[in-house]
Amino acid sequence: MKTALTFLALFLGVNLSCLAQSWTELSTGISTPLRDVFFITEGRGWAVGDQGVILTSADGGDSWTPQVSNVSGVTLRSVFFTSEADGWIVGSSNTILSSTDGGSTWNTISTGGTSPAFNDVFFTSPSTGYIVGVNGTAGFSKRTTNGGASWATTTVSGPLESVHFTSDIQGWACGRLGVIFHTTNGMNWTQQVAPGPNITYNLNTIFMVSETEGWACGDPTTLKHTVDGGTTWTGVASGTNAGKTGLYFSSDGSGWATTTASLGGGQPIRRTTDGVTWTAEPLTLPTIHNLFFLHDTLGWTVGDYGSMMRYGTPSIPAGIAQEQERDAISMHPNPVADILTITSARAIRSAAVYDATGQLVLFRNGPVAALDVSRLARGRYTLSLSLLGGGSLRVEQFVKE
Repeated sequence: MKTALTFLALFLGVNLSCLAQSWTELSTGISTPLRDVFFITEGRGWAVGDQGVILTSADGGDSWTPQVSNVSGVTLRSVFFTSEADGWIVGSSNTILSSTDGGSTWNTISTGGTSPAFNDVFFTSPSTGYIVGVNGTAGFSKRTTNGGASWATTTVSGPLESVHFTSDIQGWACGRLGVIFHTTNGMNWTQQVAPGPNITYNLNTIFMVSETEGWACGDPTTLKHTVDGGTTWTGVASGTNAGKTGLYFSSDGSGWATTTASLGGGQPIRRTTDGVTWTAEPLTLPTIHNLFFLHDTLGWTVGDYGSMMRYGTPSIPAGIAQEQERDAISMHPNPVADILTITSARAIRSAAVYDATGQLVLFRNGPVAALDVSRLARGRYTLSLSLLGGGSLRVEQFVKE
C-alpha cells in the first residue's frame, strides 16, 4: 500500500542487485499477522496488524516493543508517520488512530458515518493527509488539511485499497475490480481505469515514481505500468500467479514486489532490475502482506505469524535524534563514496543534489534518510533539503570521493 511511499517516490538510479545486500529475518515477538510497516528514519519504525497490534522499534527492527492501541478487535492495515512524534494508523470498523508522542499514546479519531473499512493512509505534510477505503460497494477518499482536526470525504464508484501522492494535491488510488483514480486537487477524483465485466482481479497497491511514471499491482498476475501519469496503463508480466501485496520501484525500472504465495514454494519476495523480468528471492516465508523501503538499500516486509524481514543494514548513530534541535540535520560520512546518511529531527520531504555548475544531478522525495551517490562523479556537491512542516535547509558542499 504505502510500499514505498512518496513520501517514497524515487528518482535515484540505483542498482538493487548489490551483492552486499541480503534479507535478514527479524523477531517481532508475536504470532499475529502484521499488515504494514513504516520507518521514519533508519532506526525508528512501527508495524501494525490484526487484533489492534502496534509495535515500535528504535534499532532498525532488531527489537520491537508493543504499544497500546485500545482497539484490540480491529485489524490495523496502514501506518504513516510525518515525524518521529506524529503518526497515523487506520484499519477496519471506522478506525483512525493518531499519536503526537511517537505512539506512547494513541487517540481514536471520529470521522462520523457508519463502519467503513479504512485501507490506506498517506500524508504529504503534517497538515495534509489522505485515507482511502471501502463502504459497502463504493469507495471513498478522506482528506484533511488541518492535521486531522477535520476530514472531507469524496465518494468514488469503486472500493479503494491503496493511495499514493506525489504532491499535496496530485495523487492516485487503486482498488477492487482493477479501478484506478487520479486527482489533481486532492478532492475531485477522475477514473483512469474502470471496472469491466471481465475484470476479476483487484489492485492492492499503487506506487508512483513521479508524476508521469507509476506502477500498480494486485491479483493474480496483475502488474500495470504508466509513463504518462495514468492516461494509459499497460499490463506487464509479473512472473507469478500469486497476488501482489507490496510494491517498490526506483526510476530506472528496478524494484521489489511481495506476493501472497510463491513461485516454487515459500518464496514470496520478488525483484526486478528492469521492470520486465522478475526473479524470486530464495527465502522460505509465509504470506507477506506489505513491504516498505526507506531507500534503495534498506527495506522491510511484514506478514503472517508476526513475520518480518529486513533488506540491508541500518546505520543508526547513537543519540543523534535526541540531541538535535527541531530543524537541525547532520550528514555523514563527508567525504562520501557511496551512501550519504542524513539525520533530521523533522522528516525530510525531498532532497536535491546539485553539482558545481548548479545542475540538478539527483533528486528524491521522502522520507529521506540516505542517498546513494555512488554514481556521481568525484567532486563537490550541494545538498538542498525540504523539511515536512515547511522550511528548507541547504547544506553546502559535501565531497564525493
